[in-house]
Amino acid sequence: MLAFSIGCDIMLTKEEMLDNFAHNIEEERKSLDFTQVLFSKMLGVSVSTYKNIVSRKTNNLDVFLALRLSELTHKSIPDLLGYSSKEYEVLGKYRQLTDRQRAYILGKMDYEISMKVLETDPENMLDVLYLTGEMADGMILDSSHEERIYCPEYIKKYGETLHCGIRITSNNLHPVYVKGDIICISKRPPRNGDTVIIIHKETGRAYIRRYVQRSKTKLVPINGFGDVIEVDPNSFEDMEQWVRFGVVIAVLRR
Repeated sequence: MLAFSIGCDIMLTKEEMLDNFAHNIEEERKSLDFTQVLFSKMLGVSVSTYKNIVSRKTNNLDVFLALRLSELTHKSIPDLLGYSSKEYEVLGKYRQLTDRQRAYILGKMDYEISMKVLETDPENMLDVLYLTGEMADGMILDSSHEERIYCPEYIKKYGETLHCGIRITSNNLHPVYVKGDIICISKRPPRNGDTVIIIHKETGRAYIRRYVQRSKTKLVPINGFGDVIEVDPNSFEDMEQWVRFGVVIAVLRR
């Protein structure tokens, strides 16, 4: 039995991918509120061919059909086949951006690639955000610039879990963090007791809080100043109010 795993986080057989495609093509048709007759016409296939695909009476998948379905639904072909990878996750998020945001991201990528060529040891360089304005718990997160620091000891210790850093620019978070500290950030999911950085969508305020798991998640001020924020993990409305930026996994203090 042939299995596929190139660039993927999960391994699927050909049969599993065709099963997923058959299921997903029907789900997409229903979400668009099209009949099978209309949908098959839009895909450029006969109704009988479409029915054979969704009923799994064929083991062949036309690449042009898959491309056309991807165009109609704005879903990637890997998504329609039911497998995922970090690369496809990034692609899915990229497609949600405006043209202006895409241009910015592409510019950032070009910059990172050029810096990688110029730096003598790029694998041990860490991107650090330098936030403008008064840095405090509940600060307005509206602008920043970046610096790159050489920290091989931290990158060796934390490896791929270390994604970026944030420089502490005030003593408002004393005694936990002091001016000049760099907090090392990972994008991994938070665990009970972690220090997390979260952003409230409506106000644009960023908080550095201790993450306490209860029936309602509590976001506790790290230095005792400020109100505890409660978020219901079972409430879609509650969760939609917040963006999780990352988890603090280390403090770089030199």
